[in-house]
Amino acid sequence: MKCTELKAIVEKSWQFLFTEFGFEILNCQEGSRESVLLCAESSDARVRFMSTNYDDELDIDFGPLTAPLDWSPNSDVTTNEHPQWYSLRGLLIYLENDSFKVEDLLKNVKDTYANKGAPSSQPPQLELLARRAKPFMQKILSFFAERNFEAFRAEYDQFNRQQHDEFEHQWDVLRKKNI
Repeated sequence: MKCTELKAIVEKSWQFLFTEFGFEILNCQEGSRESVLLCAESSDARVRFMSTNYDDELDIDFGPLTAPLDWSPNSDVTTNEHPQWYSLRGLLIYLENDSFKVEDLLKNVKDTYANKGAPSSQPPQLELLARRAKPFMQKILSFFAERNFEAFRAEYDQFNRQQHDEFEHQWDVLRKKNI
């Protein structure tokens, strides 16, 4: 993917970021093997859309105005105690207070690997995430405002620990059923 292609997709699917929340594109970088990173900023937060060479889908992350405009890992993959980028999918789970189901996760993994190599469709995926995120956007942006960021981070970390504990519990139950 090229910057011009990603920019067009983002400006169409996520138009509300620019028209309703004042985001402006800061930069777009192309990496090796068709990786691309687009970063935008509002008065309270940053967002990045990142397509990596080993992934058929875009990662969308939000962070404070101090989040680096680079390929650094997000809250889903870093062991860093204080990540600057937070996965949109994780934020939506947090906001929707979805209950975690290991069996659903395993099914999604199986489906992903079964479809590996099939052409991906970026615009529908981005449009779906945009529709899902739009009702929460004001709240998401408020998390990353300087005055709220530390409190959000503490609550989000606690939520993730609870999710982790629930995952471990469900995994143990599933494992015992299959032994």
